[in-house]
Amino acid sequence: MKNSQTTAMSFAIRTYGFLLLCFALVNTGWAQNKHCTIYLKDHTQVTGLGKLKLDGQVKFKANEGDKATFYQPNQIDQVLLNENGGTFTYQYKEIQDGSPEWMKLILTGKVNLYTNDLAGFSMNSVSVGMGTGMGMGGGFGGVTFGGGGAPVFHYYVEHAGDPAVYKITSLGTISKNFKRAASEYFKDCPALVAKIQDKTFTKNDIEELVRLYNTMCIGETSAPVVPETK
Repeated sequence: MKNSQTTAMSFAIRTYGFLLLCFALVNTGWAQNKHCTIYLKDHTQVTGLGKLKLDGQVKFKANEGDKATFYQPNQIDQVLLNENGGTFTYQYKEIQDGSPEWMKLILTGKVNLYTNDLAGFSMNSVSVGMGTGMGMGGGFGGVTFGGGGAPVFHYYVEHAGDPAVYKITSLGTISKNFKRAASEYFKDCPALVAKIQDKTFTKNDIEELVRLYNTMCIGETSAPVVPETK
């Protein structure tokens, strides 16, 4: 009985600490306006300060102190945000078997690679999940925190022209069978599939894998020569 009470109290303390951290982050970096350029579907663009909201809207001001304009995701092609000394592209993507989200574009080519990333987002709610992880609520369904407090990032891929992105793997937690999922997704490049099957490439190499696919496997109808990488 004492052990269960101690465990419950320990979990409550960790949860409270986690919530304090989340709200601190909401009130600092994650909630700040960032310099951005919004590219609209009417072929115009606006540059100023903005942030992505969990409900899909983009809050925009031309200058600090101006009245905010809210753009709907269906008005926007992409958003370029300046963060951490770099400029990153965000696109609002449909997800296979999921709800659409803003995602950071990592690589482009025959296959595009995306990840969900909290940078640039305005978090309007936080929920704590029981069990394997703690999740951010408010509609941003991807990033969670594992039992050890480390963030979990999901990676998504799409072939050019696909109507929705496909979650290929997750880093920071146990995910779907990467070998099976990646072998099926990249099946038109047999040499690359062989490297997945013999574990030359694992889920931790997803960026390298997509980059290599885009450079070595485009237009191949027979097995290309994939260089040794490890």
